[in-house]
Amino acid sequence: MVSDREGNNFCPLDCSELLHENENYPQDQRELAALVASKVYYHLGAFEESLKYALGAGTLFTGQLTRRDEYVETILGNFTHFIEILS
Repeated sequence: MVSDREGNNFCPLDCSELLHENENYPQDQRELAALVASKVYYHLGAFEESLKYALGAGTLFTGQLTRRDEYVETILGNFTHFIEILS
């Protein structure tokens, strides 16, 4: 939890989610918020939520595919698993 100037507690992850979902913000800012939320969820071990926000990050996520680090591999593995479930 973090406190704002008025002393109200909030979770920065909530802010990223709300910003991503708010259509009043520019698309590039919404995608950045989704990427941040995806990486936070990844580090928390919530891989399905991480996948959800990675997909919402659009080109910011796809631009990371060449890195093939643990984050990207985990997201791609969950995506493959999700596709298998739907089949």
